[in-house]
Amino acid sequence: MHGVLLIDKQPGCTSHDVVANVRKILKTKSVGHAGTLDPSASGLMIVLVGEATKLSDYLLTGDKGYVVKVKLGVETDTDDFDGNVLKENPVTVNETEIMSAVFEMTGDLELAPPLFSAIKVNGKKMYEEGRKQRAEGEYDLSKLTPRLMSFYNLKLENVDLTNNEVTVSMDCSKGSYIRAWARELGKKLNCGASVKELRRTWSEPFRVEDAVTVGELETTSDISSHKSFVKLSEVLSHWDQMPVLDQDEKSIRNGQISKFTFSDLLRRYPVYEDAPEGVRVISQTSGKLVSVLTKEPGQGFRIKRVFNY
Repeated sequence: MHGVLLIDKQPGCTSHDVVANVRKILKTKSVGHAGTLDPSASGLMIVLVGEATKLSDYLLTGDKGYVVKVKLGVETDTDDFDGNVLKENPVTVNETEIMSAVFEMTGDLELAPPLFSAIKVNGKKMYEEGRKQRAEGEYDLSKLTPRLMSFYNLKLENVDLTNNEVTVSMDCSKGSYIRAWARELGKKLNCGASVKELRRTWSEPFRVEDAVTVGELETTSDISSHKSFVKLSEVLSHWDQMPVLDQDEKSIRNGQISKFTFSDLLRRYPVYEDAPEGVRVISQTSGKLVSVLTKEPGQGFRIKRVFNY
């Protein structure tokens, strides 16, 4: 089996747990993923099976969508409820003030990433520094250098002033932390905040509505024909597709772009600057994914991945 499994991860398990369970169900070691979810988070995980593991780099870069429940008045060292509480503050804001603050926090924002994150600073992952500071009982957030994050399509889903909770749906770019967004919302409202619940609703180009839980996967008789399984040739469906004949397919498998394939690329993309960043090459005979071509500055299209299945 080669392709993508769309898994609806449940709260309380790690992304590693999901991969381990899929390996067990499918009886194969060739399983990976394209983007982790925190243990307390739920929602869409893109699980890669077989030759699809070669596509992780191209699926990690896409935008994603989330629904987040933010708890006002509580600050933690992880910016979510998995961490230690640092402060509890009174919440005196009203719904209008909350709405105004939420919609001010859209677009490109310079935000410091969470202390507990996989971002590297001086060759060291931030969560290692976070664990050190937690053990010492003293927190220095000065090492959290702000970085550009992008949030868009924000929608205020619910305001619960009784429990000081705000639910927002949003989309964001790669490298954007919802926990950082929640922390900043708390600052704007002068009460602090952290993520209480987080659910990933989509990850380009897939949606959680097509996903299954691990439990449901265990009872699925024909996984390869289930809607949660995307065959390898369709995984990068949002990319341009180019069919090739047998001889040109053979050339690509040998690491070369044939003259005919090169001419076809020029015909399709006469203006190099307007060409897409990547093209998926499909066998005209078998319909299988042969390779992935990517645009390299000053070099034209180059073969980046070849698939054998």
